[in-house]
Amino acid sequence: MGNIVSQGQNWVLTIPKALISDKEIQKIIELMKFYELVQNSAMTETKAWKISEEIKEIGGKK
Repeated sequence: MGNIVSQGQNWVLTIPKALISDKEIQKIIELMKFYELVQNSAMTETKAWKISEEIKEIGGKK
């Protein structure tokens, strides 16, 4: 499926393009940023989830 290697100070994850789309990769990156925000704040995951749902609703009303 994929491979994880270290490269300098970074982890590099390789996934064949046939298994995942660019759009799915972008979603994964957004989720990683979101969870980093949650971990770096006093916000609970439940509260963060509620906020993300509200943002989605606002975005859908454009």
